[in-house]
Amino acid sequence: MSTSIDDLRRQYRSVWNEMAAASDDRYRELRPTMHQLADALEAAEKLRADDELERLQSDPRRQQLGLFEETTRA
Repeated sequence: MSTSIDDLRRQYRSVWNEMAAASDDRYRELRPTMHQLADALEAAEKLRADDELERLQSDPRRQQLGLFEETTRA
């Protein structure tokens, strides 16, 4: 089962808010979760951007208009 980017964002904000109000011990407990969510969110957003770039580059209308250019990925 996959998790949507919006779900990851909600989870991230929820943990962020809990960390902001947490005691030092609870904060330390939540830190690994926060890092995992941040990594997962970053990877999901990169995949979404890669998919969108691929879709745009392969659009036949764009190629027919002569607007197709190779782009570099950052």
